[in-house]
Amino acid sequence: MLEISKVYKNSIASFLNLKKGDKILAFNGFEAVDVLDLIFYDGQTRFSITIDRDGEVFDLRVDKDEFEILGIELKSDN
Repeated sequence: MLEISKVYKNSIASFLNLKKGDKILAFNGFEAVDVLDLIFYDGQTRFSITIDRDGEVFDLRVDKDEFEILGIELKSDN
């Protein structure tokens, strides 16, 4: 699980209505384990994200250009 700590204005993530505190559970149905998962899927043009927002779980479809980024930062475990 990856927790979103920041969503950039006018990013794909903001248009998808992702919020600070949302938890990414999976990409394309595969468990989201660490930042490498985000890096891998952010390099794709189409993928799905499973989000947990305060106990409500839902899926979002991401369609983006090849060099666009999702536009989020993740909470650090430090």
